[in-house]
Amino acid sequence: MTHLDRIRAMPCVVCAALRQPQTTRTHAHHPRTGQGMAQKAPDHCAIPVCEEHHTGRRGIHGDRSAWNMARLDEMQALGLTIRRLTRDIPDPVEEVQGEPRRDRQNRRMWAALGDISRQVEWPVDGELQRLSPEDWKHVLSAGLKRHQRVAKGVDGGFVILGQRTSRMKVAEFAELLTLIDAFGAQHGVNWSDPQWISMMAEQAKLPEAA
Repeated sequence: MTHLDRIRAMPCVVCAALRQPQTTRTHAHHPRTGQGMAQKAPDHCAIPVCEEHHTGRRGIHGDRSAWNMARLDEMQALGLTIRRLTRDIPDPVEEVQGEPRRDRQNRRMWAALGDISRQVEWPVDGELQRLSPEDWKHVLSAGLKRHQRVAKGVDGGFVILGQRTSRMKVAEFAELLTLIDAFGAQHGVNWSDPQWISMMAEQAKLPEAA
């Protein structure tokens, strides 16, 4: 069973968000966020979307009204997909030479966030900017949750209360690393940490779910 077969066997993320029954078959949608007009994301970034919400009039290739109603964009849908895929598979980061698994996850996360910080610009206050690794941690960890907490700023404006990685369980941290990898693949990031590359390669070899 290939990765795309697994995606097509999953329920539609938009139908689930809208809490409505799915009436058409699931397609494997390849996000184009961050890609060129004629390019699409790699297969491991595919999202399960029913035919209606994929190529239908209200779908992602239509007027996107169903996606807007569900309050979903492609990155949020990818985050939901990753959570589903990683829910029942073993953590790819194992203990090596007595180093705690969580410490290795944290070290690799910061190496990857540094790569993204140096290579990707992101819209902030209406302008494309280079964000710090700390800023990218907040952006990407927030991507694991569809509903974000918003607080009023002390001097006006609003503050998004992101998810603290220090409070994440090992499995949740693994989901974040997978999301970072998918985001990097979408935006053509070249990873500088060989251990990060080997870890994601090992995860790609995990047995496919039946």
